[in-house]
Amino acid sequence: MELQERLATKSEVLINLLNYAGEHNCYITEYPGIAEPGYDDKPMLCANWNPDNMSKIYNWAEKYFEDEILLDWDDEWMGCTDCNKAVRTTGNSYGWTAAYVIIEDYEVLCRECAKIYPDKVLDAYLNNSKRAMTDDFIQIAKDAGFHCPELEDCPRFENGWHPGQNDTPASVLEYIYRLFELDKKEFHDKFDYVFYITGVGQFDVHFTILIRKKVEGEKYE
Repeated sequence: MELQERLATKSEVLINLLNYAGEHNCYITEYPGIAEPGYDDKPMLCANWNPDNMSKIYNWAEKYFEDEILLDWDDEWMGCTDCNKAVRTTGNSYGWTAAYVIIEDYEVLCRECAKIYPDKVLDAYLNNSKRAMTDDFIQIAKDAGFHCPELEDCPRFENGWHPGQNDTPASVLEYIYRLFELDKKEFHDKFDYVFYITGVGQFDVHFTILIRKKVEGEKYE
């Protein structure tokens, strides 16, 4: 009972803190949880903590709430449209990749909510050479029938600062056309594709392509 009373008290204090901030033009975004891999799923407050009044709120909240709430910067996070939990939008390591997807109408889905809308997630990457799936979402493509163009192994491509790392989505598609001995129109009439990021480094990105036979009646654009 003591724990429940303490949590209830802190919840009330948090509400009062947010009300105070709003009344004094201190803009704080509250997230009910964190959907980012590697973080504990707990409430988070995000803001620009640089101004004096904001830094005072930050210091007080950090001491009062201890590790029960995460405080971070508002230009590094946004909320999932479905669950409103926070997802990181700015990398915090060389190997970071986005654990969210932006679908139609600019809706943001975290990796858990994306499982509810697999068709919408797939549509965001389908036959799109400007976007690539990550490990957090690739299973959706595999479940939809996408696979490596070569049966034994997926080809690996690289783009970066090092010599020879000059692959691009356009050059990869040209490679696939030659692999299947089809011209561009013939390939796109017969197959769908998605790009897949397999690794990210400080100065490079590794990726591949998955394909499937086109669903009858579906058009490539």
